[in-house]
Amino acid sequence: RLTTEASRAIRPFVWHLQHTFQRMVEAEEHRRADHLRRRHVAQDSQIYFDELRIKAHALANQVRAVGNADAANSHF
Repeated sequence: RLTTEASRAIRPFVWHLQHTFQRMVEAEEHRRADHLRRRHVAQDSQIYFDELRIKAHALANQVRAVGNADAANSHF
């Protein structure tokens, strides 16, 4: 009988502890998912801007080549 009464008295505390722990686990899972999502976006952004830099450099080289060709042709 004492065990049953003790069990009934403890049950709400155990439920609260389990519920609190579950919320902590869920919050950590959300934090981890957000971190992974941000890291993926950062990597995609880095790739995009690296490619953009390469294209801009190639375009600048082409513009310089046209400018050099125009300068060479204007001397004739």
